Amino acid sequence: MLKQIFILFVVISMFLSGADAGNFSKESIRMPKGFEGIYLGMSIKELLEVRPNMRPSNRYSPDQKVDIAKLNQSTDELVKNDPLYGLNMVAMYVFRDGKLKNMLITWVGDINDIRKQRGNFISSCCKRWGVHYQKRVLKLQPKRKNEHLSPLLLWQKGNMIIAAGYTSKHENKALKKGAFTINLFSKNDQEAMAIFAGEKVDKSVRSKLFHGIEIVPKP
Repeated sequence: MLKQIFILFVVISMFLSGADAGNFSKESIRMPKGFEGIYLGMSIKELLEVRPNMRPSNRYSPDQKVDIAKLNQSTDELVKNDPLYGLNMVAMYVFRDGKLKNMLITWVGDINDIRKQRGNFISSCCKRWGVHYQKRVLKLQPKRKNEHLSPLLLWQKGNMIIAAGYTSKHENKALKKGAFTINLFSKNDQEAMAIFAGEKVDKSVRSKLFHGIEIVPKP
């Protein structure tokens, strides 16, 4: 599952690699515990102060350090049994011109654990970012055995877009692993906006994917 998530992140990063990192003030948004103070446009050095265990994505050894002089790079980190949800957590970051351009946080676990924690995940997202969100559907791992649709909620905060998603099993009964994801990127990133424009699905599929969202107030 971690490998599949990494492949997804690489694909998204390839789409985003040519886009401008954007001009951001030091404006942070409310993030999950351990990620407080992170904002798009922050320097590699600043992010290392918040997440000191991140490493180069193309590292040759587990102990290889991030080179803060390398302006364009991808980094990641793995935390086993992250206390927030009791799941393994993978965080991945893309830097362009020395500034954070986008990031993806993923908590991975058994699909039944994801189902049990879904209410807490959605509620915590709405407490941080409000109930005025947009609903989107993203297709993951297309044309593969584990192809499935993922429901997403999108918020806009200033120049930043936050996309929060979770694995829904109804469509692919073979799924044994699932995930919660939070993606942060610029509203001016046209490639990213195109990716997260989502899939067109009929009302019945959409209703099943978002079943349970009524646990929080409707926007």
